[in-house]
Amino acid sequence: MHGAYRKLEVWQDAMHLMKGMGNIQITLRESKQFELQNQLLRSAISIPSNIAEGANSGSNKNFARYIDYSLGSIAEFQTQLEIGVLWEVIPVEQMKELNLKTDRLAYRLRKLKKHLLQQY
Repeated sequence: MHGAYRKLEVWQDAMHLMKGMGNIQITLRESKQFELQNQLLRSAISIPSNIAEGANSGSNKNFARYIDYSLGSIAEFQTQLEIGVLWEVIPVEQMKELNLKTDRLAYRLRKLKKHLLQQY
């Protein structure tokens, strides 16, 4: 059923994370600013996108694979935040807050994946 993924709490949480992306305070210069912002945005967009695609993939096994993709995007997002902190362009507190949110989302995604594979 198309659009059923919108009812998934993990998708809703990932979309909420996306909404908060506009609040990231990056103080980079020139091309570095564009590159890091672009990478952060792309990895954040991939999280709910993979959940939606997986929910419509036709099987629990395929859905679980797309959850793995979302988990990979979370790891990528967190790494990019840490790079921003190392470059001293993202405040540490902001990174900690976003890492906490993405850690919670990752935990819930792992639980969903386990449930899907038990149903398989």
